[in-house]
Amino acid sequence: MSEPERRPAATVSPGAVPVPDADSLPFWEAAAEGKLSLQRCSACDRLRFPPSPVCSHCGSWDATWDEVDGRGRVYSWVVVHHAVTPALRDDVPYAVALVELAPGVRIPGRLTGVAHDEIRDGLPVTVVFHPVDGPWPVVGFVPAGDDDGAPA
Repeated sequence: MSEPERRPAATVSPGAVPVPDADSLPFWEAAAEGKLSLQRCSACDRLRFPPSPVCSHCGSWDATWDEVDGRGRVYSWVVVHHAVTPALRDDVPYAVALVELAPGVRIPGRLTGVAHDEIRDGLPVTVVFHPVDGPWPVVGFVPAGDDDGAPA
C-alpha cells in the first residue's frame, strides 16, 4: 500500500467546513470577508469567544461585534496524529493551537507555516482564513514576526 498524498501545510480538508448557528453567524460572515470579529459585551466591555447570547462575566444579553487585528500568541497546542474525522485523514499530522488574542480571549485554529517541533508557548501568530468548499473559511494561524502578536 502506498503512502497517502500529503496536503501542503497551508491547506485544510474540504470536509472540515464550519456550520454557523444564530450566535456565531456574524463571526463567520466577517471571516468570509477576511476579517476577525469578536463579540464585545455592551455592559462590561469584555471581548468574548466563542460567541454566545449571554456574557459569562456579567450576565448581560447585550453585545456588539468588533473587528480585531487577529494578532496573538500561542497559549497551548497539540499535534494531531490520528484523524478525528475521515475528512481529516489525509491532513495528519497537523497542529491545532489555542491562541490568546486579548486577555481572556482564546481561539483555537489550525497552526500552519511552522515545523511542529518549533511551536512554543508565546509564539507570536496572526490569523489566516483557509478557503474551503462553501461560504465559510476555516480560521487558522501562522507565525508572525517577533514584534507582532499580543498580548505579551
